[in-house]
This record gives sequence, structure tokens and C-alpha cells, in this order.
Amino acid sequence: MRIVFTGGGTAGHAMVNTVLIPYLQKKECKITYIGSKNGMEKTMISKLDNVHYYEISTGKLRRYLSFKNFTDLFMIGKGIFDAWKILKKERPQLIYSSGGYVSVPVVWASYLLKIPVILRETDYSTGLANKLCIPFAKELYVTFPDSQKTIKNITCLNDGMIIRPQLFDTDDFSTTYLDLRKPLCLVMGGSGGSATINRMIWENKDIITKHYSVIHICGKGKYNSEIPDTDSYQQLELNKIATRWPAEAVA
Repeated sequence: MRIVFTGGGTAGHAMVNTVLIPYLQKKECKITYIGSKNGMEKTMISKLDNVHYYEISTGKLRRYLSFKNFTDLFMIGKGIFDAWKILKKERPQLIYSSGGYVSVPVVWASYLLKIPVILRETDYSTGLANKLCIPFAKELYVTFPDSQKTIKNITCLNDGMIIRPQLFDTDDFSTTYLDLRKPLCLVMGGSGGSATINRMIWENKDIITKHYSVIHICGKGKYNSEIPDTDSYQQLELNKIATRWPAEAVA
């Protein structure tokens, strides 16, 4: 079976795809990926074997007033044309989209070519990109059962959280240098980080670390150098985890 995957912009939109693609390849599926030129998905997918990665033009979908909302309409239009050409060449039997702004042109082009589309929503609430894609898709898979309550006009299925197999391969956190006599708490607000969550953790770090050892993934470019690491608190940028800890400890 020939399947085209799409989705990206942040790690959350691409991470699920990196789990599903190797699994489907074992089922003798041919996988192609359509992503953005500079999104995190490009780096993540490049680590997989036998997956051809196509770049398309993309326009970011903003929920606030910005002149770029107008100019990016042209980028989205070009992205639809780019995706249409790729899909005509690859002739996939199915499109699997995990969301993010890059997925919109691919899904819309797929509809024009009458290629069936399956969507996945990893987050609790439906993202704007998936909302724009729902009218052109057959099914939507969600992580959280309650997410289905707000979704209409599409077959909605709950398949739970898709977890990377590597997470079951190790329980060795000895290289984190944290005090593991206390419960270990992981804090993250997505690959891009959350300013609200970060601020709450930093302002209450002393209280929290009395009871927990904390791994705080603050987001790319959001590392706070004024907050020192201790044996109860470590702060990391998602894209720099591999340089701080051995891969087997954070797989």
C-alpha cells in the first residue's frame, strides 16, 4: 500500500508519525512524507529509513490579526499546487495527516484528487489545521475520549496515546543526576514550550522541589539561565536533550 504522511511545524505533530511509519513499513507499505522546508518534522523524518521527504510551501495559520495572514494565503495556495503535483506523481492510496499548518495544503489537494484522508488529533482540543481539514477527511482519530464531544461532521474514533517503543526499553535515569528518592515529575508544554507553565514552575520551583525531582522541558529558545540546575531540578530545551543526556536515557 502507498501512504503519504503529512504533519509538522512542531514535534508533537510529527512524533506520532515517526512511530507509525516504521510499523507500517514492516507491513510492506511504501511511505512518502510531505512536510515544510524548515519545520521540526524535516529533521525527525530524515532519521527514518526509506522515507522520501518532499518539501512544500506553507503559510502559518494565525488566530490573531496580522498582515502575514493575507500574504500567507498565497503561500498556502502555492502549497496546494506543490502537494497536488507530488500526489499526482506518487499516486498514494491513503493520506495520513497528524495536523499542523503544513497538513492543510496536502489534505485539500488530496480532496481534489479524491484520495481518502485520515486525520489524527494528538492534543485534547482540536487544532485549527485539523478543523480546516475535517470537511475533506473520512475519519479523525483522537487521543482523549472527551475530545469527541466537540467534534462533528466526521467519524471520530479514540485510539488512545501512541507511545514510542523505546520508552519501554529502559528505566535507567541514573545519568540525569537527579535525586530519585523523591517522585520524578516531568513538566513540558510541547516542543515550543509554554510561557505560562514555565513561569509557574520557575516562580514555585523551591516549593515543588521539596516534594518532587523535576525535569522541566522549557521549549526551544526558552532556557532560563538565571535558574540553576540542582539535584532536584533540571531544565532542558527539547532540541538539546540528546546533548545533555545519553539517548538511551531519554528515548
